Order: sequence, then C-alpha cells, then structure tokens
Amino acid sequence: MADFPLTRIGTPSFVPLLLTNARLASGGLPIEPVIFQSILLCLIAGNKHLILRTVEDDIGLVVKLAVKTLATVFVRDPTQIQLPDALVLSGLEHASLASQRALTEVLIERRVVIDDTDLSGVWPFPKDFILVYICPLDERERPPIHKPLLDKFALSATVLLHPTLKLCLRKSIPEFTFLRICIYILVSITAIKDASELSRAARVLGGDPTGMELISETLRSDARTDDNSTTGGETGDERFSKVLNDVESAFVVIDPQSTSTAFKDGPEDEVLASAVFGAAFSATSKKEERGRKRDRNRVTVKELLVEILQEV
Repeated sequence: MADFPLTRIGTPSFVPLLLTNARLASGGLPIEPVIFQSILLCLIAGNKHLILRTVEDDIGLVVKLAVKTLATVFVRDPTQIQLPDALVLSGLEHASLASQRALTEVLIERRVVIDDTDLSGVWPFPKDFILVYICPLDERERPPIHKPLLDKFALSATVLLHPTLKLCLRKSIPEFTFLRICIYILVSITAIKDASELSRAARVLGGDPTGMELISETLRSDARTDDNSTTGGETGDERFSKVLNDVESAFVVIDPQSTSTAFKDGPEDEVLASAVFGAAFSATSKKEERGRKRDRNRVTVKELLVEILQEV
C-alpha cells in the first residue's frame, strides 16, 4: 500500500485499485466490493453507521465478511483496554424494545456506562466508531427495528454474495461473534446532513452513479460564491454539470428513500381509517385481499419510487 498512487483519489479507477491493493496487503483476504466500499464511505464521511441487507441464508457470511474487513482497518493493541472501534450486529430485529431503546441512547450519548464490574466507569466511544447492522433483505419494507434506532443509520446497502465467495467463506476459520442479544427518516435535517457528508465522501472514491457526485466540494473558507463566477480566467470544474438530468435526480431520491419507505397494507392503515371503517368489519373482502397480496409481490419499493418520479 506504500506505493499507492494518491493522484487516483477521486477518479473512477480509485476504488478498483484500492480493492486490488487491499487484497494484496491482506494476503488473500476475501473482500466483497459492496461491503468494502460501504464501510469505507461511512469512515470517510465520519460518524456514520451502516445497514447491510442480504438474503437471510447469507447473513452469517456477511457478518463474517464485515468483521474481516473492519479487522484490517482497525488494528488494535491487545494489551490496551478500550471500547472497540467497530461493532457488527445481526439479529437486532429480534431484540426487545427496551434493548433497542438502550442502544439508541448509547449511540446518542456516544458512551457506555458500566457498573458493578472491574471495568466500572464511563467509557467514551472511539473517535471513528462505526456500527454495522446486517439484516434480512426485504425490498418492500424498512429494516424491522425501532424507528428512532433506524434513524441512527445514515446508509444502507444491498449485498448479494457470489457463489465462489460463499464457498471461500465457508472454508475459512469462523470469526468470533457473540450471538446472544441481551425509516422514520424521510427528509429530515439529519438525513440531509448525512446525505451531504456521505456524498462528499463518495467523491473521494470516484463517485459511482448514485447521485453522490452531484454535491460539489466544500470550499475551505466555507464562503458562498455565485455559481456563474470565475476568477483569474478559471473555467471551473467541467466534470460536474450544474444541470441535473432525470436519471441523476432519480438516483438522488431513490437511494436514500428506499430504506425508510414501506407499503401500507391498505386503507385500514391510514390515519383516519377508524372514521371510515368500523371495528366489526374489514374494508376489503377476502378476494380483494388475495388480489392485493399478489400485486404486492410484483412491486418493490424502488419500482414504486421510479414510477412516481416518472409521473412527476
């Protein structure tokens, strides 16, 4: 990694070259590009937590990959007692509501209070702490965890493992995991801030077509300038167009919103449903309900968002 060309940072060839160097430096460590790039993106943006969504049968393998990847990033001194720089969780959707609320408070306060042990005291989070949650993939629903906890995750990515990689992982030595486990985001100020910081971080990785490359680099002085102004004969950065086309706009909307969007089961779930439908009867017949379920199986959240954007 010492000979890594820093001039490639921000170019499309940066991530492939970084992956190649990471594999060489790790002695054949199995690396999944989506996991590697998603973790790197959150680390560059700073204080961003990650959700990785995969098919249920592959959750254990994705946990192993995430742990292996993070172990190469955070090299720890085993003689020094401290909180880990990264935490990888699965099965969080099965934890009690009280446990999920406690985790939310810990993430807000960025510290852990330990009582009645030899390590009693207040333990602050490391500076670059990252939480990675691996959950089952459902293209029509949000990750099934407490909504305030879901709001603490800035990014989600879908991981589909290649069969060759699965075979390699099953033959490898299992990582240690502790199996017992004692989006209401919309367009909020926090979500916009997360998107902005992740977008700037993505430019370091070359900016794949997710809308992340559409946010320009922040000036060091944080001074506001006119879009059309130039100085000293400069023509500006021609790599980035100031006018967004339909495809770029779709990427900006679909990727953040698909994590926090879910289908309603029907008109009974609306806010004023109780004023229209009584408690003793259903709004739909069994035949209509079966038809609705068939329709739901054919349409995903992303497909619905694309359809809405096409109409708009």
